[in-house]
Amino acid sequence: MVGRIYATDPAPVVNLSETGALVETQSMLRPGTVQTLRLPLSAAGELLLRCRVVRSFVHGVEGPEESVVRYRAALEFVGLSEEERVALRTRVREGKANNNNDNSKP
Repeated sequence: MVGRIYATDPAPVVNLSETGALVETQSMLRPGTVQTLRLPLSAAGELLLRCRVVRSFVHGVEGPEESVVRYRAALEFVGLSEEERVALRTRVREGKANNNNDNSKP
């Protein structure tokens, strides 16, 4: 029998597209493994998306004596339903609109 362990640590999304995401994590994610990414929606709720870790790397260190390592992981979405694709597309477009609004401020 094999169980699954789901991480509940926050993973800030650095970049999001309709095919994948770049996230920052507190631990290395093993390339090739399948994870679940939870994305909040602007409306109530969240998307739970299956993704495959394409690569994971050290992004930086911080803290006293550089004791905290920060990782980034490139994720590729896999096995999405049409409903998940539509919700993800909407979320990506909302994010781009918000970024464009932020860039237009002096």
